[in-house]
Amino acid sequence: MERLIHGATRLLLWLSGLSLFGLACITVMEVILRYVGSPTSWANDFVGYGLAFSLFFAFPEVTRVKGHVAITFLMDNLPNRLSLVRVMNFVAFLVVAVTVYVAVQVFFVQLSTGVQTVSATPIPKSWLNAGLIIGLSVAALEFLLQIVHSDSSQHG
Repeated sequence: MERLIHGATRLLLWLSGLSLFGLACITVMEVILRYVGSPTSWANDFVGYGLAFSLFFAFPEVTRVKGHVAITFLMDNLPNRLSLVRVMNFVAFLVVAVTVYVAVQVFFVQLSTGVQTVSATPIPKSWLNAGLIIGLSVAALEFLLQIVHSDSSQHG
């Protein structure tokens, strides 16, 4: 199960990088097209959408490597840090899991209503929400793995 979750995390990180590469290509193309006098109407919107997907898909990897911002003053000065680490990871899992639950509910409403983004090139909002759901779901599983695999040798 751990290999499957880490595999999904690596796949999403690869897709995040691919998204950033695509955004760079679109941006260069847009700059060139502006110089020749025929800019696109969709490039700015798609750069924003791509950045959202890039962030959503990179979040599980940041969770896996514990790359999130942490203020460790309290944890560094407590005698039983392992319990606190497990509790904090469990709270993080709950917050992310509840967010996924709410996002799934909103996703189905967006599908049924067909609501779209307000932009020059509108797309269904459910597409953006799907990226959020995928990224946060895998991140929640990574938090669960951290709870299961936390031991005193890792967290002192």
